[in-house]
Amino acid sequence: MIRQTLRSLFRAPGLAIAAIATLALGVAFTTTMFSVVDAVLLKPLPFRDADRVVVVSDVNTKSGERDQVSAPNFQDLADATKTLQAPSLWITQPITIAGTGAAERVESLRVSPSIFTAFGVSPLIGRAFRDDDRAVVVLSHGHWQSRFGSDPAVIGKALRLEGVSHTIVGVLPPDFRFPDAEIALWQPLVLKDFEKKFRGKRMFQAVARVAPGATIEQANAEVRTIASTLAKQFPDNTDWLTDARPIEQSFVRNPRPLLLLFGAALLVLILACANVANLLLARAAATRSDMEIRAALGATRVNIIRHYFTEAAVLAIAGTAAGVLLAARMIDLVTAIRPPGLPTWNQLTLDWRALVAASVALVLVTLIAGVVPALNASRDVAGHAIRGRFGVAGERGGRLRRTLTAAQVALAVVLLVCAVLLVRSMLAVQDVDTGFDKRGRVAATLVLPDKLYNGQKEVALFTTFLDRMRSLPGVVAVGGVTALPLNRAGVDYAVEIYVDGFTPGQREPEADFRLTTPDYFRAMGIPLVAGRELQPTDDARAPRVAIVNETFARRYAAGREAVGLNVSLYCTRCDRFRIVGVVRDTRHKALDGPITPEIYLPYTQIPHGELTFVVRTSGDPMLIASAMRRELLRLDPDLALSNIATLDDIVARSIDDRRFNARLLAAFSICALLLAAVGLWGSLSFSLGQRRQEIAVRVALGASRTNVWRLVLTEAATPVLAGLAIGVCGAAVATVWLRAMMFGVTAGDPLTYVVVVATFGAIVLVVATAGFRRLATDDVSRLLADA
Repeated sequence: MIRQTLRSLFRAPGLAIAAIATLALGVAFTTTMFSVVDAVLLKPLPFRDADRVVVVSDVNTKSGERDQVSAPNFQDLADATKTLQAPSLWITQPITIAGTGAAERVESLRVSPSIFTAFGVSPLIGRAFRDDDRAVVVLSHGHWQSRFGSDPAVIGKALRLEGVSHTIVGVLPPDFRFPDAEIALWQPLVLKDFEKKFRGKRMFQAVARVAPGATIEQANAEVRTIASTLAKQFPDNTDWLTDARPIEQSFVRNPRPLLLLFGAALLVLILACANVANLLLARAAATRSDMEIRAALGATRVNIIRHYFTEAAVLAIAGTAAGVLLAARMIDLVTAIRPPGLPTWNQLTLDWRALVAASVALVLVTLIAGVVPALNASRDVAGHAIRGRFGVAGERGGRLRRTLTAAQVALAVVLLVCAVLLVRSMLAVQDVDTGFDKRGRVAATLVLPDKLYNGQKEVALFTTFLDRMRSLPGVVAVGGVTALPLNRAGVDYAVEIYVDGFTPGQREPEADFRLTTPDYFRAMGIPLVAGRELQPTDDARAPRVAIVNETFARRYAAGREAVGLNVSLYCTRCDRFRIVGVVRDTRHKALDGPITPEIYLPYTQIPHGELTFVVRTSGDPMLIASAMRRELLRLDPDLALSNIATLDDIVARSIDDRRFNARLLAAFSICALLLAAVGLWGSLSFSLGQRRQEIAVRVALGASRTNVWRLVLTEAATPVLAGLAIGVCGAAVATVWLRAMMFGVTAGDPLTYVVVVATFGAIVLVVATAGFRRLATDDVSRLLADA
């Protein structure tokens, strides 16, 4: 049976190649997206008994917002809990490495020594932390490879971190990349004084392992009870509770975009199956006489069905094999464009789980692509129903082909509408006014070790570095800030504020807190709206001053002029700052997010050890970055710049998630559109081939070219119109899932639907024109002679 099927397919190589290529695309998209969903949502985390590891978080009872925990609160919880083992804190901290080559700024984790027990992970070589460890580090596997060449003798070597010598005591295994692959090293957590003191300073992540015999539900109930007791004892805990939830839930807060993309890939697979079914249906009609002869010689209906299913299975196996090979390349491409911040993306591979998914796709392809032509052909030949080319069998086959074509169009319409909405949302976000000028500017972060630089020493070094950057050729302006808009680096948090004459409501007013240097706003291209900018004379000996943004002025000046008002941070008795200027609003947290009140203070009056510098240049910004490195090396060889990027790149990276979703869905929709167009052309070509004699008779009886063109156009447009009607209704339902991902466009946006309908209208015209030209090349007398 298989050899006979292969010989049959070899006699029609065009059909076989088209079917295999079509199925390969569908299987590749589906297998790739399954691998993504599997890596992010389904695969177990690389921890021992990962389902018993929980994340402990604080939750605001009024807003429902989830936050980190404070060290003193968590210590009290750890002392009281009976259901949690190895309760551990961790916090990400960029750090400068020196002592083994050039100074380098990397991401590190400060962790409780018990965290390795919580995760059930042991170092690959060396040891984990002990409770009395201080100046020691454990390297991630990736950093061990890149910086130390996988040298097993690295244990015991010294590293200089922020100017202080540390000893390497261990290297982590390669599959442990918590919380992501960017972490280079781990340090034991030694709490600083301010971290121990303030219960309201929720700045740590917390994990623990559920004790044997206890459940996550029991642990969560106990944690909430302990948190309620602490809320009664300490004012900073009022309106806060604590809960414990499985660690998997903290990695992907919103799985909807991934599930949407996986659903889109499945639609492409189904569309590919429909396309192949259409091809096989046309082939069955062309070889009906052979099947009728077989039936006359004794072949049963089961034999006929088995033949067509075997044909579909052979094509499906070949298409699936090609699709798996193509998926391996697609996974590399998806990995290259993936958004950052998902640790389980590091497990994105074409493994046995993906092959199982491909096998399921193989079965699905065989069933969908084989059942329609098999049943149709078996009905036609079971009773030796030789009815001629214009008989009932041909009419039924034509209806099936048109139905499959309409289904293809409907699926393609759903995907195309969703893709256009996402692409338009992405373009709308890109067009949002950032509030600053990103052209010709480069940014870099510099963090000073607090053991070597503090107070006025920080101010002195930053001031010197600023002066040196200003002297570089091509530099127009230089400024620094603790948190740059749309940038992941930097110190960014909100503080409670108290403005003269402003009466707060139920919730204390807040503003995002920034420290800046003079010329920062000029370097960023942020216009001054009122008052003045910060000056070099606004130093530690001068009166305390502040600059606020427009949203701050509107919200808290309460109809008054903001310039001249006094504002205090943290408490009414704390230092008062006089507002001397108002600057334009900027999109700080996200291009599609709300603008929040901001307050800017001189870094010279409140010294801080971390600034992100912005250099406005008249030339290539990245050339200035090299010069910045050289100047810093002259100041202190143990310091290093990090997060070096142009403002164009920083703004572009802020919508990585949107761009990723839009790109993938656009790729799926384009593929679906091509498959629908190919399916329409195949169906029309076969239909016109079946009706060649009819058309020849019409021409011989006086039908004009316009009449023939109208017939061809009707034949092409009928399934497309039906598919458009069904697809538009399906898109209206599908876009409900998209609403949270849209920006600047509505789910029922008429322009989107006009574009989609116009696209399919253009496809109909192209296909109909091609079909008409094909007919026009046939000589009418020859067609009549064939009749």
